[in-house]
Amino acid sequence: MCGRTSCHLPLEALTRACAYRDRQGRQQLPEWRDPDRYYPSYNKSPRSSTPVLLSRRHLEKVSAPPALAN
Repeated sequence: MCGRTSCHLPLEALTRACAYRDRQGRQQLPEWRDPDRYYPSYNKSPRSSTPVLLSRRHLEKVSAPPALAN
């Protein structure tokens, strides 16, 4: 049996729910990559797009080649 998830908030509501404070204490909304691929659903299949919230700082560290990461 395949795994199913639920992510039923509309795009705008999900964006507001993921708001965060930057280093200066200002409220920021996350940036979407390919927002047109997201659609709300109570029954998301394994191959459907599901939002994932990541820190840009984390991605910059991980994407650097090992020799340059130090």
